[in-house]
Amino acid sequence: APNEPAASPRQEIPVAAQAPPAKPVSPPVAGDQSVGEVRRFTGHTGGAWSVAFSPDGRLALSGGGLYLSGNVVERTNDFAVRLWEVESGQELKRFDGHTDTVRCVEFSPDGRRALSASWDKTIRLWDVQSGRELQRLIGHTDKIAAAVFSPSGTQILSGSVDMTIRLWDAACYVHNHAWIR
Repeated sequence: APNEPAASPRQEIPVAAQAPPAKPVSPPVAGDQSVGEVRRFTGHTGGAWSVAFSPDGRLALSGGGLYLSGNVVERTNDFAVRLWEVESGQELKRFDGHTDTVRCVEFSPDGRRALSASWDKTIRLWDVQSGRELQRLIGHTDKIAAAVFSPSGTQILSGSVDMTIRLWDAACYVHNHAWIR
């Protein structure tokens, strides 16, 4: 529409390493054009590079990585994927395994699995309830920038700095519970 402001480019803002504990924030006043912060999730010791809601909205995922502040980039060992309860802001689980920034996190359409894609060139599938790694997808030759589940949850599409987009079978675990690629 002609009177609408242009959309601003998407920005990634790291979560502060020493943010205060999760607490509810007052909702915006009726008629206010802004949206107020409702909850703050703390725990990452580096930047929070990726976030996602579960399909039912009760849980959230976040992926950790480098801490950026102005022109300063600090290495961190926090490459964890964290599972949060949205209502309380409490961290429920921590999925460890990546060795570099987690650039993308997403829940499967049924909410039972999660994926994480990293600059370590791997995609990992996790069981949300147990926190166990189900599959490790290896093939990209450079940092992975994005990954998504198909609407059926049986495939994953990923994009990488290696200039490839790859389609993966995400249903393998269903057929062989011991297999990790």
